[in-house]
Amino acid sequence: MKTTLLVLLIVLVQLYEALNCYSCSGTTGCNNPFNSLGSGVSTTGTNTANTYCIKTNNIGTIYRSGGTTCTNYWYSSNAYQTCCQSDFCNRTTKIKLTFNLITILSFYVSILCLN
Repeated sequence: MKTTLLVLLIVLVQLYEALNCYSCSGTTGCNNPFNSLGSGVSTTGTNTANTYCIKTNNIGTIYRSGGTTCTNYWYSSNAYQTCCQSDFCNRTTKIKLTFNLITILSFYVSILCLN
């Protein structure tokens, strides 16, 4: 049973493809409210190895980017970082659970209930 869970997790992790993310730092278009057509806003494209889209607020200056690692943190409304895993999801401050994460959690809960 544990082997099946491990194999499922490995398979689901492999399903992730590179993400398209917004990229900008402190420009008019980048700050809140976000304007994807605003000054200094570009996209990373799927040719990069993004597995996360990232939004960071550093004392009111907003940064948006893509990356291969990310850690969510929240110090205050002016100092936080959010990580997400769907195309262009760093346009907002809301963190959404991905379908794969929901699937993994559902499968894990099912196994726990069966034991």
